[in-house]
Amino acid sequence: MGIDLDWEEAGLELEGKEWQKRINSKDDDRIVIDCRNLYESQKGTFQDALPLGTEAFSESWDKLDVLTKDIPRNKPSYIFCTGGIRCVKVGAYLKQS
Repeated sequence: MGIDLDWEEAGLELEGKEWQKRINSKDDDRIVIDCRNLYESQKGTFQDALPLGTEAFSESWDKLDVLTKDIPRNKPSYIFCTGGIRCVKVGAYLKQS
């Protein structure tokens, strides 16, 4: 990865109802990122979510760079994973890189 990240600066954690409201909106000015591994994403994901397609979380940084290279950093991003820690790390990376 090559940069030090502040895990406290990873974005907001949303309650379930607010998450559903935001990702179900027809707002084209948002991105939904599935930061789970490929085998998890293949089980099911949210509509319009962009999976990273990784075999291991350590591959996430390069995949994120490619996935978001043409997306403005101020574009609303909604990130999900299975347990929460990958979301924090991906959120911090997107917010601080």
